[in-house]
Amino acid sequence: MQNIKNKKALSNVLTTMLIILITIAAIAIIYKSITPIFLSLSPAISCIEMQSQQILKIESACFNTRTNDLEIRIKRSLSETNIESIKFLIETGTASNLFECSSNSCSNCLVLEKGQTKTYYFSSENSKEVSIYISSCLLDKVKIGSCN
Repeated sequence: MQNIKNKKALSNVLTTMLIILITIAAIAIIYKSITPIFLSLSPAISCIEMQSQQILKIESACFNTRTNDLEIRIKRSLSETNIESIKFLIETGTASNLFECSSNSCSNCLVLEKGQTKTYYFSSENSKEVSIYISSCLLDKVKIGSCN
């Protein structure tokens, strides 16, 4: 009779241990599957870090009266930060236009490689200021002058 009670006690302990192991395995599987989703939603680098590292900087912005083009010269730092697209907000006195360059854009509007400097051309007359953004982070803003 005492032998039967020991087997029941052992059976209860094994059942409890199996439930605990299954629970831990389920938590690990859920964690592994959910973590990449949250990492993709949050930026790899914060806006403040991008601004302080000056990942992108407008070197010059001017309107060329000979070609009627707005010329924006941008320099990218040597930072390893992945940039998928650059947004240009060009403000006139009464309105603003948003342009986006990405790795999927045409060859004239590609994203800079690290350490590279590039001039972007836009058809935008009467422009007063230009701002550049990565996602929704303002990186630089300058007044537009006249090209020499």
